[in-house]
Amino acid sequence: VYDIEVLFGIKTDTGDVLGIISEVKTDKVNINNINLNKYKGSFEQSYPIYSSKTVNGEQLHTLARRGELPDEIPTKNVEIYDIINLGQYDISGKDLSNNSISNINKVNGDFRQKEIISKWENFKQQHGDITFQVIKLRVSCSSGTYMRSLAERIANELGSVGIAIGINRIKLGDFV
Repeated sequence: VYDIEVLFGIKTDTGDVLGIISEVKTDKVNINNINLNKYKGSFEQSYPIYSSKTVNGEQLHTLARRGELPDEIPTKNVEIYDIINLGQYDISGKDLSNNSISNINKVNGDFRQKEIISKWENFKQQHGDITFQVIKLRVSCSSGTYMRSLAERIANELGSVGIAIGINRIKLGDFV
């Protein structure tokens, strides 16, 4: 079970704030029109290109960094048992950028931090005064379901782009 926050209007190559911004849409979506029941059930979900899924002996994220992705991204059959709306809020582009940069700086390793932070700084300069919409969801699902991919799917089906800006696993099996 996950609590996730779906941000509308921004697309990154990772589906979250740790990726490079590739698209910004400032049009608002009608969050009240989301029919969450349509996301329940089994479906094929593509692995994110920045994931640890192994293809031909190498992880997708390694292939993505080198620009050598396979022609077809692998999929997995997943299931969403329940999905509920926990509320919504707005966030300014400035606060979003500052929060994202703060989170990026907490991660160790080399995953393009300088380039990603630069993109968020540029985003803040261009879109700092714009308000973006966020919806908070609780998702009960099968193992291996990617919340980043779900966030992108929900946004796309509402005619926008989106990322997961918060993913918190609150339950795993019988462990809370």
